[in-house]
Amino acid sequence: MVSTHWIAGGAVLLCGAAAWLDLRHRRIPNALTLPAVAVALSLHLASNGGTGLLLSVAGMLVAAAVVLPGYALGFTGAGDVKLLAAVGAFLSFPTAVFAALLSLVLGGVLSILISIRRRNLSAVLVNTLGMGRWLVMRSAGIPVQAPAQTKGGVPLGLAIALATCFVVFSRWPQLAK
Repeated sequence: MVSTHWIAGGAVLLCGAAAWLDLRHRRIPNALTLPAVAVALSLHLASNGGTGLLLSVAGMLVAAAVVLPGYALGFTGAGDVKLLAAVGAFLSFPTAVFAALLSLVLGGVLSILISIRRRNLSAVLVNTLGMGRWLVMRSAGIPVQAPAQTKGGVPLGLAIALATCFVVFSRWPQLAK
């Protein structure tokens, strides 16, 4: 029987490696995320049987679904989606939902901090409003050209790592149940 502490620890280790790679190389490789999904699903199956596996799969799918629209629109990378799927598999449903949503919030905060440091907050805000306008007009069926994306985006892997650590360490007593 595998303790949920070890499973949560796997999520933290995964996120530490992914954040480092995202900061250093601006990508999160499949060689890190895809085996992590397999390990997480196997650990949940071994510790809680079919129920654990189903909750792990649900966490993986829901967490990935949170950032999938951003990927489809070109705002995030595929590595971010796969990392959040792996984190979701480790944390399982419903904890994965909280981690995924917190990742988006922390990604937004990180984006603001980075743009302040780069002294281009106004350009980022104007571009963000332009993207919002584009999404509204596009959903209404009005053809409009997408705004140019800002350069040097946010390392969402860092935001995912911070959110995962917050969830794991704030819920540590509950993870043991």
